[in-house]
Amino acid sequence: MEFKQDKDEFKVSQWTKEQCIEWLNGIGVRHTGTKEELLARIAKYQKFPSLVKKLKHRANRQYNFVTALNVNDIPPNTVLWKDDNYPKVTKAMFEKYCCQKRQGSLGQQEKAHRLFVSRKIVSVKVYVEGQVTFVKAQIRKSYGNVSRPAVLKFQSGLPQKGHCSCPVGLSGVCCHVISILYFLEYYHLYKVKVLALTCTDRKSVV
Repeated sequence: MEFKQDKDEFKVSQWTKEQCIEWLNGIGVRHTGTKEELLARIAKYQKFPSLVKKLKHRANRQYNFVTALNVNDIPPNTVLWKDDNYPKVTKAMFEKYCCQKRQGSLGQQEKAHRLFVSRKIVSVKVYVEGQVTFVKAQIRKSYGNVSRPAVLKFQSGLPQKGHCSCPVGLSGVCCHVISILYFLEYYHLYKVKVLALTCTDRKSVV
């Protein structure tokens, strides 16, 4: 969405919440909150057109990661995703995948391990298409029950690309995608699905 100074063309107060989110997302800044909060945030940035221009340029800059999975390549929810036939992941495969993004990778692995051991992974499903296997997981955030999807693509049995909607997810090596690797590696070793506890499970533990 273009930024215009003309008062007749740029009536931010009349925008919908979706338009506000689109504009803020376009310059790479926080775009969550109520419509009133978004409008106030936009008004603050309006005062600094040169800053807006710089932020927009930075947000539009393309970063290329060999592990980045295009969201359009992910099979839709309408296909038959199954919760079995998980692909094998060894320690060597795990390390090889993660090392493809050096900067920040160790920090993401630590976060991923915390997600895994604290049972934040709600579900893990698989879709196979010839030599390609997609593994999709729903993973809860650090707090609350809200979850986000993360997807890992395997080609000929090897993890190659990942995608997640989190800020680091476009690289394909975020903590959510890596937590899928932890899940699959553990499942290969022990045949145990380490998933979030259901309400019934939690009651039995207590």
